This record gives sequence, structure tokens and C-alpha cells, in this order.
Amino acid sequence: MEQRQLIKRALLGDHEAAKRLTDAGVLVPCPGCGSDNIVDWYRHNEVWYQCDDCGWQGPSVYCEGFQDTEQARLEWNTRAPILSESELKKLEETT
Repeated sequence: MEQRQLIKRALLGDHEAAKRLTDAGVLVPCPGCGSDNIVDWYRHNEVWYQCDDCGWQGPSVYCEGFQDTEQARLEWNTRAPILSESELKKLEETT
């Protein structure tokens, strides 16, 4: 599945697609404004991602070291499901 399709599926709430994008180091667009201008922030032992255009922030994640940002990326990439599991399966069958 190509990256564009994975992003679309992640935005629809497909957590497996969000995980695959996270593993590839890809961030999905901002849920607030749709921008790709996403930056990471560090404070003490926390990391989070934020849209540099509108300020939308993902949840902060405790990290042992500043290199350990995968969980914060996954939090940013994970969206609430818009489609049910059966609807996602139907979508998968057509793509």
C-alpha cells in the first residue's frame, strides 16, 4: 500500500495504518488545519508533536531519552475511528 493510501486510512481511524506510518517516520497532517508543518517539542522527559501553523498539539508522552519519540509519533498519527471495522474492511477490499 502506498504512503498516500496509508495516510488516508490513518485519518479514517485505521490504527494499523497509523502504526505503519509511525514505523516509517511519517507524520499525518494536522487534524486542526490539515498542514504538514508538524514539529516536535521536548520538555523535561516529555515529547509531543504540534502543528507549527495552527498550534494543534498531540498528547505528550514520557520518554527515557530524546531519541525515543516513536510513541509520540504514534499518538500524533492515531485518529479516532471514523469508520467501523467492517466499513474499513470494505474500503480495503476496494483499494
